[in-house]
Amino acid sequence: MWDDPSTRPALMTMVRSASVHRVAAARLRETATTILADALGTVVTGEDAVLRSNLIATQLIGLAMMRYTAVLEPLAAADTETVVRYYGHALQAIVEG
Repeated sequence: MWDDPSTRPALMTMVRSASVHRVAAARLRETATTILADALGTVVTGEDAVLRSNLIATQLIGLAMMRYTAVLEPLAAADTETVVRYYGHALQAIVEG
């Protein structure tokens, strides 16, 4: 969704606004707990699955913030496949617990 030019502006606005607006923070929490949890529901299992899903959400939101909002180079200019190749290992460790 972050790489899609039609959805990126709304996501960036939500992340930027979450620290100062309760409604935006609630929407970000909803995204992290509902949408992401649904997507991870079949792969993140066990009694600590909700915590691990939350950790994945924080990692992805932090990555998106630094890549698209703060424009941290060379991360911002890296192609998606490269980011996935490096970052995927960290997320996989959380998935596996």
